[in-house]
Amino acid sequence: MNIHRLLAGLFIALCLSDVGFAMRCKQSLVFEGDSKYIVERKCGPPLAKDIYQDSSLLVNNFDIPYGIASDVYEVWTYQQSPNEFLYEVLFQNGRVIAISANRSF
Repeated sequence: MNIHRLLAGLFIALCLSDVGFAMRCKQSLVFEGDSKYIVERKCGPPLAKDIYQDSSLLVNNFDIPYGIASDVYEVWTYQQSPNEFLYEVLFQNGRVIAISANRSF
């Protein structure tokens, strides 16, 4: 499967879901921009982790390739209890870029 299609689908799914800017974990809040370390410290380990990597060719103004840019995306899934929202936290290069909340029942 083409990684670009997968990331585009993931992005669309996150945009169409109930998007929030913060997620409550125990006594703390997780915000966009937080690092993976901060999220795990506040919320503990996630129920699931999905990791994707997107690489693209870098070209100069003359269309001559000079390197490869690589972004790592991770989706961490959290749910405090069966009656709570199912949260998906999207990381890009180790920082939260989106948080979505969906009912799991």
